[in-house]
Amino acid sequence: FTVNRFEQLCINYANERLQQKYVGDNFQAIKSEYEDEGINVFDFSLIDNSHVMELLEGKLGLITQLNEECVKKNGEDENFVYKFNLVNSDSSSLIQNPLHRNYEFAVRHYAAPIKYDARKFIERNLDKIPADLLKCACKSTNPLIREEFQQLSSKLEAPKSAGPKKRSEATKHFVVTKFKQQLTSLMSLIEDSRTRYIRCVKPNKSSRPKIMDHTHTVSQLESAGLVTAIIISRESFPNRLSYELVLERFRFLSYKFDDCRLGCGNVRKDAEELLNHLLNGISADTHSGKAKAFACGKTKVYFRAGALEMIETIRQEHYAKAAIRLQAWIRPISLKQMYQKARRGIILLQSEVRRLIASKSLAKKLRSALVIQCFFRKALASMEITRRRENHAATIIQTRWRGMKPKVEFSNIRVKTIQIQSMARMMMAKKTVYFKRKEREEQSAMDTRMSIIQQNFDDATTVGGGTVFSVDEGLLEEVETMFEFLRKEIVVLRKKNTKLKKELAESESDKRELFNQASSTDHALALSKIRNDQMSKTNMTLLDDNNRRRKESTKLKNELKTQQEAHESQ
Repeated sequence: FTVNRFEQLCINYANERLQQKYVGDNFQAIKSEYEDEGINVFDFSLIDNSHVMELLEGKLGLITQLNEECVKKNGEDENFVYKFNLVNSDSSSLIQNPLHRNYEFAVRHYAAPIKYDARKFIERNLDKIPADLLKCACKSTNPLIREEFQQLSSKLEAPKSAGPKKRSEATKHFVVTKFKQQLTSLMSLIEDSRTRYIRCVKPNKSSRPKIMDHTHTVSQLESAGLVTAIIISRESFPNRLSYELVLERFRFLSYKFDDCRLGCGNVRKDAEELLNHLLNGISADTHSGKAKAFACGKTKVYFRAGALEMIETIRQEHYAKAAIRLQAWIRPISLKQMYQKARRGIILLQSEVRRLIASKSLAKKLRSALVIQCFFRKALASMEITRRRENHAATIIQTRWRGMKPKVEFSNIRVKTIQIQSMARMMMAKKTVYFKRKEREEQSAMDTRMSIIQQNFDDATTVGGGTVFSVDEGLLEEVETMFEFLRKEIVVLRKKNTKLKKELAESESDKRELFNQASSTDHALALSKIRNDQMSKTNMTLLDDNNRRRKESTKLKNELKTQQEAHESQ
């Protein structure tokens, strides 16, 4: 920024803490290991920012000086800057420039040197609420706001009346102290987690897509320390192997060098001798110049970038040549086995093909035999059909003849039955007429007699226009006789009526039986006719089938003859 104030100082302080954490996670363990193994350590000052952290949060550092100035009743920003520059004048991270104003100071941060404007540092670090605003809030009509701000005002006024306090108690409410505590808590939380570092790079200052400002991007990478980290990584030893493992993996390569003598009993000397021959003439570029491609520690050999890969390449080339020799020896054996396998496969294939050819030939012969069998079976079946047709024709004639004879007999019986029925009905009608005539005569005689009796009765009961109540006894007897006769006649008529009803019912029953017999006969004749028609149709179908089979037989004979000629020609 053009002017860096209190807020930018807090941001840069947090960045320095994160850089310290990054260095400790990625390079501090490597540095300790190299020192334990007795290997010359790379220039750790390129990435170490411990002197900057000492300047910021040391016992006489920036945070301490700022808090002390804030504790004073009339602390000033210029006094803070003066004391800070005076106390830390021997620090390499503090930039001493006579051109700086009395409220300016500069710090050489890890990313880049930054000049700060200390004006209002004291005010912003105290983070006090303005007195007029506090008084206004204490007079608020809202009880909740009024009570809360009154309590805050009493807390702020309490230190004035109290005695002297410890420095930690006096500075714990300052912004930079709170920020330091929160940052320390955050770093503790990060320490307990698995950390991953992500560097965000802004490709251009205009925030436009698909545009890369290389100068701006490289500047960010340098400020983030990535370039320095890459340099340190190049100077470090990314690969390491124990002496035993080096000899185990690469001892066989000593045959390439006549002056390589191994087996002195010291694994370190043997491994160093072997690696000197394998990596002869190979060096690595460092910030201090050329260096050996490996370094021997107390228990391990450390390889610079690319050195172990080169030895592994030599080892792989040796194995590749040995593999080629093995392949040259094994391939004839493999090809011979493949040839034998292919030969067995061809023999099996030939046998399978010959089997298929023989199977097809057998199937052809079987089809020919089947054709011959079909021909002879057809001929026999044709003869059997002819015989059955002849027998069937005779059967049909017999059936028709046997059907005609009962039909004629039935016709004769029917005619005679009709004649008998007509004669019986005629006799019954004559008898009925006779009885009816006799009854009519008796009825007319009875009516005549009744008229005479009535006349006599009237004459006997009437004399000279008057009524006589005395009746002749003879006349009464005659009337009684007449009534007795009438009763007998009624009984006789009732018996005759019952008999006639019974005879009528019997005649109706006989009539129905005759009608049913006639219907059955008609149905039998109709069925016979239908059967005759069906037999005729069946006969026609059999004749057509016989003709078709004859044609098929002729066709099969021709095919058989053609196949025999083709077989004889083969």
